[in-house]
Amino acid sequence: MTQGYQVKGKKMPKRLDDEQIASITRHLLWAHSFRDLAEEGINTAPISLDVNIFYQTDGPAYLLVWYSMLFAVCEALRRVKIPYVQEDIDSVFDSLKECRNAVFHVLPKYWSKNLRSFIRNPENPVKMRRMHDGLWVWVKDEMLHRGLAAQADFASFYRPGHHDGIGQHSASNRHLI
Repeated sequence: MTQGYQVKGKKMPKRLDDEQIASITRHLLWAHSFRDLAEEGINTAPISLDVNIFYQTDGPAYLLVWYSMLFAVCEALRRVKIPYVQEDIDSVFDSLKECRNAVFHVLPKYWSKNLRSFIRNPENPVKMRRMHDGLWVWVKDEMLHRGLAAQADFASFYRPGHHDGIGQHSASNRHLI
C-alpha cells in the first residue's frame, strides 16, 4: 500500500492515476534522451572532475540534466516503492535534489560543497544507472499493465549500440554514466 505525501501543502492521492503515470513516463523518456546525450558527449570528450574544466564540455551538462530529470521522476514517485532500486533512490534523494536545484536555479555559489561531493562520489553514477534502469522497467511494466502502451511502443529504446536498460555502456567513462 502506498503512502500519501505533501507537495506545497497539497496532499497527493495514494494511487497514481493514468495521467500521472503518463506524465512520469514523459519525464523518464526525457531522462533517457539526456542519458544518451551524456554518453555521446562523454565519449567525445571525457569528463574531468577538475572544477575549472567540468562545465566546459557537453558531457557534464547532459549528465547533470539527466540526473535532474531522474530527480523529477523520483520526486513524483516518492510515495511509491520501486522494486530493486528504492534503497538507491533513498540514499541519493537529498543530494539529487541539490543537483537538480543547481541545474535549474541560479545558486549563490558556483560549486556547492554537497554538489561537488555528489559528483565526485564514485558510487553515485552506479546508483544513477541502476535507478534509471529500475525506474524504466517499473514505468514500462506499469504502462503495459494499465494498457497505456504496447510492447512495441518501447522498441526504439532497445536498439543495438545504445543502452537498453539491461545492456552495457561503452568502456570509456563507464564510471560516470
